[in-house]
Amino acid sequence: MTDQEFIRAFEACTLPAERFDHQGHLRLAWLYLRDFPVAVAEQKTAEGIRRYATSLGAADKYHATVTGFLLRYLAALTRVFPAENWPEFRDQSASHFADTLGLLRQCYSAECLHSDEAKATYLEPDRRPLQDIVKDIGALAQS
Repeated sequence: MTDQEFIRAFEACTLPAERFDHQGHLRLAWLYLRDFPVAVAEQKTAEGIRRYATSLGAADKYHATVTGFLLRYLAALTRVFPAENWPEFRDQSASHFADTLGLLRQCYSAECLHSDEAKATYLEPDRRPLQDIVKDIGALAQS
């Protein structure tokens, strides 16, 4: 499935659910980040995921903080690993998404991440700022 087919199917809520796994979420955010400024990409990603989840009868599964954090993390990675296409970016940055849950736990306490507020609206990390993670990634890329 091409990137354009993927986006069209997602936006029309016709993308098969099995195509919108963790990698599908990342691919969507990366595609929007490629085509739009970060704030617009974040808005399109959040609204799109909410609409798509609702179409699947799973509106309660959307988590604003997880989506917002991973999109910001992805935006930082795109600066460190510039790529022409999704497979190239995915392959270059794969190790940085190998343990997404661990990454979230580094940055958020369980109380914060599991709160109703975090689910409804993006909250900044309460443990480790994203900027610290991004600095670490930049340092690794330069070495």
